[in-house]
Amino acid sequence: MIQERHTVALPGGKLALVLHLPDAARPSPCVVACHGLGASKDSDKYLLLGEEFTRAGLALARFDFRGCGESSGREDETTVATRVEDARAVLSYLGAHARLDQRFGLLGSSLGGFVALHVAAERGDVLPVVTWNAPASLEDLG
Repeated sequence: MIQERHTVALPGGKLALVLHLPDAARPSPCVVACHGLGASKDSDKYLLLGEEFTRAGLALARFDFRGCGESSGREDETTVATRVEDARAVLSYLGAHARLDQRFGLLGSSLGGFVALHVAAERGDVLPVVTWNAPASLEDLG
């Protein structure tokens, strides 16, 4: 498995991203992992998925939303809309990577799953999504 560290530029900030790539030299599909509130790209489950996905021939991109982990900003200043923007920026950035074959999917946990569903819904193409414990609505969260 190959790991690459990247920085995704945003207006006034940056997102930290780690890309796990299979050892095979051919381009591969990529799953983008969206963490939940109060979490980061370095959660144990995402580290494990990086190992497992690459064994299966898939790339995994795990990133910190702005204000989280190694990304710039403050988490208390983020919204669902800023997280959707961050996920869009990551997909756009990865679209230019030579080792990725332009087939992407999203995986999200909790609020990250909610964000992943919104990103997929707004796109005109088919973008597979897997969620863990994602809320269907934020209305009841107060």
